[in-house]
Amino acid sequence: MAWRIGLLMPSANTVMEGDLFRGLPHDASLHVARMYLRDTTARSEEHMLDRFALPAAMALKTVAPDLVVFDGSGAPLVGRNYEGELSDQISGLTGAPVLGVRAATLDALRMTHSERLAVVTPYGDSVNCRLKAWFEREGFDVVAMHGMGLSYTESATVSSHAVYAFIQSSVGPRVRGGALFIAGTNVQAMRALSLLEMTYDVPVITSNLAVLGGIRRRLTELREREMTLALQPSS
Repeated sequence: MAWRIGLLMPSANTVMEGDLFRGLPHDASLHVARMYLRDTTARSEEHMLDRFALPAAMALKTVAPDLVVFDGSGAPLVGRNYEGELSDQISGLTGAPVLGVRAATLDALRMTHSERLAVVTPYGDSVNCRLKAWFEREGFDVVAMHGMGLSYTESATVSSHAVYAFIQSSVGPRVRGGALFIAGTNVQAMRALSLLEMTYDVPVITSNLAVLGGIRRRLTELREREMTLALQPSS
């Protein structure tokens, strides 16, 4: 069976689709619907989610996805819990379970068994402050936070080599904390992952890597469920 993964993401994102496509198991296919994002202010992100998330989910419904990945962009950073509010609605519209980027991130970081994080982002200080506060509300201690000061669209234009060079220069030779997290689904961090894992002796997690891990775990559950049904005697 070929499993269909729906991806619901901001229209300005040019990195996440490629990262997920390259990382999916051989028995899964990727199907994308985009939510219109005018710019990357908090107000525009709220507008994107309020106006365009559910219509995009309706478009995904037509491919009958087995799982929907929901990238709410900066949703975890604004006042409302958009991911939690919308996931049930998206699931109801598409008929598929929903994996949010925020939930996948927390799962991946908790699997490192470290509460002390060093965080690198493509963002500026205002977003980083909100991101740090969010991590701390979730029980993590952010011991270092380094931002590139880029806009959402600018972050995608930075090469993986430049991402690696920035991390090396800002983090230094050793990571403060038990894990290194590179935030952002629209940054070329996945392609720098091999170098980062050779450089640092702690778990290195990126946003898109966290999502891929979540997809694989959920596909394992779906495969097991299919096998169980296949083994049941027919009536």
